[in-house]
Amino acid sequence: MAAGESHPRDAKDGADAATEKPPPPDEDYPPQLHAGKVGYGPAYNQKPGLADRVGGLKEEVEGKMTHNAELAQHGHDKMTGELKRKELEGDDGSPFEGAKEEKEKTE
Repeated sequence: MAAGESHPRDAKDGADAATEKPPPPDEDYPPQLHAGKVGYGPAYNQKPGLADRVGGLKEEVEGKMTHNAELAQHGHDKMTGELKRKELEGDDGSPFEGAKEEKEKTE
């Protein structure tokens, strides 16, 4: 390859990278057209999956057959995604809550 040529991988949209003009000084980056549409984001995997729905249904039916209201409610919460939502929201406690208790246990 000659000194002035560029690879096709360096070019954008098939244009020659060596002849492309640089952006003006006040525009360092091109406009973002995706506006958050790419990637998973923080709302990824908040709904119950197939395993949660089937396991929740199994627990709910088992709880109703054995007349165990707590197990039936736990299965219903697992099946509808309420249990997963509670787990995600319940993680906002202080990370140092148990530190004093653990220190007292070791002494």
